[in-house]
Amino acid sequence: MLKMPEPMSRRKKSRGRFWIWLIPLALITLGGVFYGQDLVRYFQVRFASDSLLRLQGRTDAFLASYRRYSEMEPPVSTDNPAENPYFKLQDALYQQIDENRRIIEIIARNEEDLGTMAAWRGRYELYELLLRIQLDGRNLVEFSGRGYLPPLRPSLLEERSVQSIGFQLSRYMRRALAYSPDSNYRSIAHFGIALGDLMYFGRTDPAILDHLNAVNPAELPEQLRDEWVWVSAGLYALLGDHENLKVTLEPQKQDTAEVAGTETPEVAAADVPDFLAPYQKQLLIGYARFQAKDYMQALYAVRQVKYDASVPDFYRAEAARMEGEINAKQNGPYFAIPYLQEALRISGDDPFLKERLSAFMPKSM
Repeated sequence: MLKMPEPMSRRKKSRGRFWIWLIPLALITLGGVFYGQDLVRYFQVRFASDSLLRLQGRTDAFLASYRRYSEMEPPVSTDNPAENPYFKLQDALYQQIDENRRIIEIIARNEEDLGTMAAWRGRYELYELLLRIQLDGRNLVEFSGRGYLPPLRPSLLEERSVQSIGFQLSRYMRRALAYSPDSNYRSIAHFGIALGDLMYFGRTDPAILDHLNAVNPAELPEQLRDEWVWVSAGLYALLGDHENLKVTLEPQKQDTAEVAGTETPEVAAADVPDFLAPYQKQLLIGYARFQAKDYMQALYAVRQVKYDASVPDFYRAEAARMEGEINAKQNGPYFAIPYLQEALRISGDDPFLKERLSAFMPKSM
């Protein structure tokens, strides 16, 4: 005779229910451990009515830290990075960039202003690019006079080419301007396109001047003032726009004052770029005059640098080289040789000067 199965005891039933609930609870717990911060951030941003204002606040905090970073002297080696304040701040800034990018993507899911979101994406491409490249007076002269792109900073960040960052920067900023060319982000968008195109293409183009001239420096973040001066001064010098170069290097504000019926311009000391020495500015002016084929004024500018014994040898040698380049244009290539030889004597050993001297030497039959 077959036996009916005994009914499951209450203890077994409760034990079965326990296992049913234990698995999802364990999964939720694991998800909270690994993704809890992201989930909290998502709900904070997703349901906040002032998400863009909060993002602006986070960006202001980032720029304040970036200003300190840009003023730090890069270390000569990457030894003991954990103890080096430069690398610690660099890593912290990179983490802020990464986190703010995630916030931008969360906001973008519900934000109808596509131009604004493209501009925000472009901003953080710009900030990452500036985190990776070195912009100072020395490499500004090398860029304007020799065509060298700004070098990379010492870094322990994950590898990403500045060309790809420049491409993304230009793409986002062009998209932002396509949606709204007269928006409040137009100046930083034009600035981003100029720098992005420069880093991506590795060359200058006269069309870049249109973007530079569309920038109102007063609309840029204060912490990016020196970066704007570097990019605009370098490109103006390379493209021979000495008028705009002078305005960039010596910004003035017009104070309406009735003095003999005229307005008296006064230099705004706070706006004058302080990372450039006077002899560096003179060389930039010489480059711009040379590119504009104003050879007499170019010669006058570079000679002021060459004959100043207090100027470091690199810049005096560069001024002597420019004397040779100018004489080559005016009188023929052979007239450049004595000046290039003088430049080499001043510098000691400079591969670029050797290459330029070789270009002017008579070719053996």
